[in-house]
Amino acid sequence: MAILDIDHFKRINDEHGHDVGDQALVHFSKIIKLAVRETDVLCRFGGEEFVVALPDTATQLAFYVVDRLRLKLDTERLPIAGGELQIRFSAGIAEMYGEDDQAALLKRADEAMYAAKRARRNRVLVARRPASAASAEVANA
Repeated sequence: MAILDIDHFKRINDEHGHDVGDQALVHFSKIIKLAVRETDVLCRFGGEEFVVALPDTATQLAFYVVDRLRLKLDTERLPIAGGELQIRFSAGIAEMYGEDDQAALLKRADEAMYAAKRARRNRVLVARRPASAASAEVANA
């Protein structure tokens, strides 16, 4: 699961108006939706946050997919009056482990996304594996 958050969305609204902000959300979701697989699910999670569910996808492949989305969006600028608007996002990815529920998965993805924001934005970070999952694997070995 990945959480994608549009970088500096408030600035888009403040500098260009809420109509352009709405256009940015539509543009963002269209580009992402066209670039993911049919089995992947894109949902608006709130404000300028989106969740992409990537079923049956290993963490490394999920990172590759989301980073490719980031690069794709970088080249697909939104035409606006007086020029183009470049939209970027930060993302966090988390993989489901043994006893995880959706809340735990979302929390880890959200924490990774905020770490990406703190690391200067426009990047994708993978959440750390929960200690309980690592402990279970060692115990089962």
